[in-house]
Amino acid sequence: MDKIVYRKRRWLNTPAHQTTAFIRGELSTDPDYGIDGSLTISDCGRQITLDIDGSTHQRRNNSIRKLTTVRDVCDEMIAYLKQHPKAGK
Repeated sequence: MDKIVYRKRRWLNTPAHQTTAFIRGELSTDPDYGIDGSLTISDCGRQITLDIDGSTHQRRNNSIRKLTTVRDVCDEMIAYLKQHPKAGK
């Protein structure tokens, strides 16, 4: 039977925004399969779910790379927005 070892859900928008944008991460372990999980990002009716597979060393490393790449792109976008506060209208 799966045992949930990590579960976190956070709202993405400030309280002033009346939307249900969220990010949710979940990892579980199974004695026969290993680690399994997902990362879901939802905003404005759109949703993406990334599969997180830790059943083998190779799949675990691929999941780490996938999450690291998402984090790196987010960090780069944040840096750009901070450096260009008046870009656009």
